[in-house]
Amino acid sequence: MKFFAAMLVLATSVSLFSQGTTNQTFLIDPSKPYVFLEFDHLGNRKPIEQDESNIGIWLRVVNNCSLPIILTGFDGSPGEPGVVLLDEVVDNEPVLEIIASSPKILTSTEAADDAQSRSDDSNRDLRAKEAKKPHGYIAELPGVYRVLPGTDLLFSIPRNHVSDKWYMRVSFTFDLDKSSLARGPFTYLPFRECDIPKARR
Repeated sequence: MKFFAAMLVLATSVSLFSQGTTNQTFLIDPSKPYVFLEFDHLGNRKPIEQDESNIGIWLRVVNNCSLPIILTGFDGSPGEPGVVLLDEVVDNEPVLEIIASSPKILTSTEAADDAQSRSDDSNRDLRAKEAKKPHGYIAELPGVYRVLPGTDLLFSIPRNHVSDKWYMRVSFTFDLDKSSLARGPFTYLPFRECDIPKARR
């Protein structure tokens, strides 16, 4: 009889524990992603590197989940709010565009001129991109920023880290143990030109 009573207590405890864990949700606000970038404002920013604009994009990393996350970066200029996160500037992925039109028959001279024109345009675009595309922020010994559940972290990037040709992304990992930052896994948070409100572009 004692054995039966003990088993009943154990079964009840397990049932209550499982109900408690089931009621816990991973997302704080179910209508939003578990971690996301939120546009704060476009405004003045003290340049970090040479040839940087003094206009920056101010963003917040919002932790909308029940686990803390960690990101890498460094403190900005003295007196500047927020931090500077390590970011990567990435070329926009090519978009396949299919256009239905009537076929046009070119003479051999027209075809050669058209090919040369396309080549010149492509080379000009490539040179312009190589000349202007920034490299993003890097650091040999970056700092670590911990963002608790339900909180956010303000940071800024130069305005030219996003354009119609490239976008910016930062990475984070869950703060589960001491090896999380070294081993990941890492998740990327992208921010594109189209993510800036139209009125501020």
